[in-house]
Amino acid sequence: MLNHPSAPIIETNFSKQGIRQQLLIQKQKIEKEYTSLGLNRDMNVIIKPSSFSNYKNLIDILDEMAILDIKSYTVINDFTPDEKMLLQQP
Repeated sequence: MLNHPSAPIIETNFSKQGIRQQLLIQKQKIEKEYTSLGLNRDMNVIIKPSSFSNYKNLIDILDEMAILDIKSYTVINDFTPDEKMLLQQP
């Protein structure tokens, strides 16, 4: 999967110009694409907290889901081998 990502991997943070901006860009892109097809679909977000994250990080990202009105998201802690390698990179 990560050997051929559909979008570039972007390192970000929890500021307004960080993860919120990235989620907003993706949400608008998905809404535009589905609307052009005559469909009404919401964005689905998969949240994968790593061992490097803490409780505050989880609350912050859940807050971003509410702020951006993202209705469909899930929190899981299952990582593929490629994702584990990505997390270990400096």
